[in-house]
Amino acid sequence: LTSDGVTEARRGTELFDGAGVAEVVRQHYQDDLKTLNTQLRDAARAFSDGALQDDVCLLSVRIKSGE
Repeated sequence: LTSDGVTEARRGTELFDGAGVAEVVRQHYQDDLKTLNTQLRDAARAFSDGALQDDVCLLSVRIKSGE
């Protein structure tokens, strides 16, 4: 889960949006959750040239099957 501060990170009129989030998750889904969240925050910040305009809240949960 992300707050809109992540998905609405802007580069001009372009938004980071769900596609940006999905790309980071695809690249880092096997990482520990702290790393995944850090990568996601940093990717949104880099997309918007280092300046996020809104708060960022991230919640990642991993469900282990068979346990």
